[in-house]
Amino acid sequence: MDRNEELAALRLLRERIRACDRAREETEQAAERLRKAETRRPVAVEDFDRAHKETYVISQIGRAPVRPRETVEVTVVDRTRKRFEKDFADYKKKYERFSEAYYEDYAEQRGKLEEEEQARIAEGVENSKQEYEEILAREESAKQVLDADDTLGDDFKTLDTVDVLIGYIQDRRADSVKEAMNLYFTEEHRRRLEELAKEQIRITEEAKAIAREAAVSAENAAKSALKAAQRADEAVEQAKRATEKAEEAMKKAQDALDEADSVYIEALLKK
Repeated sequence: MDRNEELAALRLLRERIRACDRAREETEQAAERLRKAETRRPVAVEDFDRAHKETYVISQIGRAPVRPRETVEVTVVDRTRKRFEKDFADYKKKYERFSEAYYEDYAEQRGKLEEEEQARIAEGVENSKQEYEEILAREESAKQVLDADDTLGDDFKTLDTVDVLIGYIQDRRADSVKEAMNLYFTEEHRRRLEELAKEQIRITEEAKAIAREAAVSAENAAKSALKAAQRADEAVEQAKRATEKAEEAMKKAQDALDEADSVYIEALLKK
């Protein structure tokens, strides 16, 4: 094939890759729609009850008693509260009884609503399944077309790789797919070497930084040790001075004691 034919083959391969990618995305979206259809929760009866049950019960027994306001007179408050609590307890019993009556009176309508909604859900699931299967079949078809294209090996059938090869031929750096692939391998090898070199530089710089931090830590530790040693020397010196002062004080005390003894002896002799 001449240069234009090789370029056309790469462009066709690119379209087949894009078609396969689009089909895969559509399949994923259809699978999600099917999942939602299969897990759809019936709500028609709940909505019907929310709109009719309260109105039905109130129409039978009226509204719930209102809690009275607190007043200053304690006896009145207690009496009013007790009456309210009794009325409210009676109302709750009536409410429960007429709630059951509601379900009986509207059983047919509620059953019909549930049946209709279940039918709609089942229909939605069936439609989603059919849609999913059709889209999955299109994806398989697109994949088969892509697999059959032998312009490149399967490992290189990506948009990024094909775009690079098309660029080589368009820029006339290569005249065929084979030349473009050789150039691709050469530049990929160089790129990997550059990345490896950058990684080695990064590791070296990181090691240097760690070494600098260790050196600084060691220097700080040495300074701390030196200060500690200096403080220890100062403490020893202070202890020596304290010992000397204590010895001097003891000597003075002994002299004073000796002098006192002499005075005492002299006094005894005079007697």
